Amino acid sequence: AFLGSTGCQDLIGESGVVFPAISSSSELAMEARASRGHDSFVFQEMADAGEVYMIPRFRRAGEVNQIMQDAFQAIATGADVRSTIERAANEAQEMENN
Repeated sequence: AFLGSTGCQDLIGESGVVFPAISSSSELAMEARASRGHDSFVFQEMADAGEVYMIPRFRRAGEVNQIMQDAFQAIATGADVRSTIERAANEAQEMENN
């Protein structure tokens, strides 16, 4: 229960390491990152536009993590974000269904 609470998410947000799921906690993360000179505007812009994706839960989490990690690496090297994430999500879903 604590992990999903605002109190926990605020602690995570204040660290500036990741963007918590709770919007107000993500604002704390933005502030923490800005105080260290990190510009996270692009993330905020994408989140506001609804362009961020939740990774679904799977029984075969290790294999799904690898699929998603490969997708994130492809994005980091210039692949199209939307199509890369959609392809990875479809691949993970197919694996889960078989």
